[in-house]
Amino acid sequence: ASRPLCSQARPALGLDRADKMADAALNEAQRLGIKPISITVVDEAGRVIVSKRQDGCGNHIPALALAKATSCVGVQMSSRALRDKYVDRPTQIASMVDITGGQLAPFPGGVLCRTIGSTGGEVVGAIGISGASADQDEHCAIIAAQSQGFASEPAASTLPEVYAQIGVHTLYSRSDGVLSSWNGWPGVALMPNLNFAAPSLRYTIGRLNVAPHPLTHP
Repeated sequence: ASRPLCSQARPALGLDRADKMADAALNEAQRLGIKPISITVVDEAGRVIVSKRQDGCGNHIPALALAKATSCVGVQMSSRALRDKYVDRPTQIASMVDITGGQLAPFPGGVLCRTIGSTGGEVVGAIGISGASADQDEHCAIIAAQSQGFASEPAASTLPEVYAQIGVHTLYSRSDGVLSSWNGWPGVALMPNLNFAAPSLRYTIGRLNVAPHPLTHP
């Protein structure tokens, strides 16, 4: 029987999952209402699988997203970790960026993707996002990677776990149920499904039910 000249196993991070990752990042960016972003997903060798950008994204933003993604696979760490590693050696990291022709981006927004395994998992690629704040870029990248069952580096976002804009009010909450900011009022304790003021508005955000209800400054 004839055999193919070569056979190739289906990659863990192929076009289908990369495209879904990019869409997950776009959906999260839209949910947060942040500035337009650009997304690049690369494989373990740094080859581009998918690149997307939102309308209104600046001309140079896609290049930054690519640099964040290639940084991750090139040095086998997140772009945040790369920044932190050389924070006390700015001359060295500047030289590294120059030597690699701008393929290193030492700032958050690049997330390394691994298979989930007891020994750390195999690197399958990375996702780089740029256009919003660095923390927001990274948050969307983490959401995207984990949406397809990959372990992400970093493993968790630095943004609050619950986030919403309600009229002129901004609600931030952590997973421990502490409302870290409600229109500038810090440290208000929350209980599940507790109602909070948002005139004429009603939203359900995670475990928190936000509805018309008086709330006074502490």
